[in-house]
This record gives sequence, C-alpha cells and structure tokens, in this order.
Amino acid sequence: GRGAVKGAMEQPETIATMRSSKNNLRAGFTLIEIMVVLLVMSVLLALAVPALGPALKGSKLKQSADDLERALANAQQVAITENVPVQFRFYRYSDENIPGGDEQYRAYEAVILRYDPEDHTKDPQVEAIGEVEVFPSPYVISDNVNFSTLVDGTQLKKGLDRIPRAEQAEYVAFEFRPDGSTNMTSIARQMWTITIFAETHQGGSLPPEFATLALDPFNGQVRRYQ
Repeated sequence: GRGAVKGAMEQPETIATMRSSKNNLRAGFTLIEIMVVLLVMSVLLALAVPALGPALKGSKLKQSADDLERALANAQQVAITENVPVQFRFYRYSDENIPGGDEQYRAYEAVILRYDPEDHTKDPQVEAIGEVEVFPSPYVISDNVNFSTLVDGTQLKKGLDRIPRAEQAEYVAFEFRPDGSTNMTSIARQMWTITIFAETHQGGSLPPEFATLALDPFNGQVRRYQ
C-alpha cells in the first residue's frame, strides 16, 4: 500500500526529470545543427567569393557603359528641347584615392552653352545640366586613339576646369547641336568611338572585358559594342 502510494507520488518527478533531459537533448542537437549549418555556409561562401569576382566586375562595366550612354542621350535631348548647343565633356585627371593612378578619363559632364544673342563673339555662359559623373573604379575611358577616337578629334574643345575630384581637370569636349547632330561631322570618319575598360590593363590590345560606344556624328545616336 505505502510503496504503491510512494511510487505514485515519485512518478511525476521522474517524468518531469525525463522530459527535462529530453528538452536538454533537443537543445543540444539544435545547437549542433546550427553550428553545422554555419560551417557549411562559411565553406560555400569561401567557394563563392572568387567566382563572384568576374561577375561583379562585369556588373560595374555594364553600369559604366549604361550611365555614359544615358548621359549622352540626355545631353542630346536637352539640346533639341532647349534649342541650345550642349557641350559634353570628358575629364582627365589622376585620382588621389588610387595610389599610383595615372591621369585618365575618369569622369564626364554635360553643360548648356548660352550665347549672347546680340554678340556671339562673347564666351557663352556655361550651365551644368547635372552633376559630374565618375566611372566606378577601376574603369576609365581608354586614351588609346585606336579605341577611343572621340577623345582625339581635331574638332574637340579643350580646357581646364575644377571638378569635385580634381582642382584642375583637363577636359576634351564635343557639342550636340539643337537639331540633334554634333559638331564632329566629318566625311573621313562616319563614327566616333569611346572604349571603357579597367585602367589596370596594359598593352595595345583590348582586354577581355570592355565596352565601346560608337557615336554617329550626323544624328547623335549611340550604339554599344560589348
């Protein structure tokens, strides 16, 4: 009698102890599982990072070409809409944030040229359309005339100007006319090119990753080769 009662009284405590042990066991397995998952994730990440390198570079190159193409189209549209000449500038300078970086065409900007209607001999007032846009590192415009003929044309305007990245940045510029054409029309050259690639590339040949924009000087349209 008393033994049965005593056993019945101890049974809940035994069950509670067993449940507690099971819960601790489950918690232990859960912690191990988390550690295994984290280990697997770290291994996968270590394997994925090198593979992502080329993809990230390709993404930056595409962004560089997209932004420049958009800026050229916008500059032409402003020239047509506002009925004014729009100057498109390519800025060349060394970037202090890149140790040992040479002077390269790293940025560009479109500006409206407003001439005095009563005296066209006066220098025009320059009105920026937007901000100076900078290529994401390490991309620049090639200064090799075989790849970027647009930065070496005799019709180009040349000068110096202060921009956010440089106190004195050299620039070359061409113009979009109010009819959408450019001041780069020439019988000898039907297209002008701008080629973008990483400034770390050396040599006289194109690297595997590049983007070339071809500007039709007669209608101002841009085509891309990549």
